[in-house]
Amino acid sequence: MLQKEIGFVQDIHCAKKPVRVPVVLTSDEAMRVLRLLEGKYRLAASLMYGSGLRLLECLRLRVQDVDFDYLQLTVRDGKGQKDRKTMLPVQMVSPLKEHLRQRKIMHDQDLARDCGSVKLPGALNRKYANAACDWRWQYVFPATSHFFDPLDKVHRRHHLHESAMQRSGWLCANQVLQNGQRATRCGTVLQPICLKMDMTFAPFKSYLDMRTSVRP
Repeated sequence: MLQKEIGFVQDIHCAKKPVRVPVVLTSDEAMRVLRLLEGKYRLAASLMYGSGLRLLECLRLRVQDVDFDYLQLTVRDGKGQKDRKTMLPVQMVSPLKEHLRQRKIMHDQDLARDCGSVKLPGALNRKYANAACDWRWQYVFPATSHFFDPLDKVHRRHHLHESAMQRSGWLCANQVLQNGQRATRCGTVLQPICLKMDMTFAPFKSYLDMRTSVRP
């Protein structure tokens, strides 16, 4: 615009994101939040609280990532693109098995309608032709509707969208804070990470070892 050469500019520093103190729920508040949730949202939030999962880590769980024998979950492509294993609380085994039983019925119905495939990571879809329809690769928390994949030209069922989880559940969490008259920053909206933060600090508040607190 000014028709002037700027030249090389030195000493440029990137703006830093401000550090905010997270809202950490007490154990009583976390239990009240979970009791207000219903259905699959309550199950997903309970897994986040009991297993220390982030929101997308929980929603992206596949059937083969759940190990009932060793009471553990496998998190794929987590923070920093790293895989890790985490604990599965004993209290979650029965409701999770019942959820997967209903999920299997849904998958069988999707297969009958020729829309029972999921998106596979990387190039696995080309390497294993029928893996997309395999039960082991299905999402534990599926979306309520299908979507059309324009690349493969098939109808698929993705995992539950994170915004649906936030809309359905986290108003209950803020309601708990307001009823308890907890002082929070003006305009603060409680995020799903608060359940993970509470799971992290709960063993230290009760002076218990993290693994023995969820194992029998």
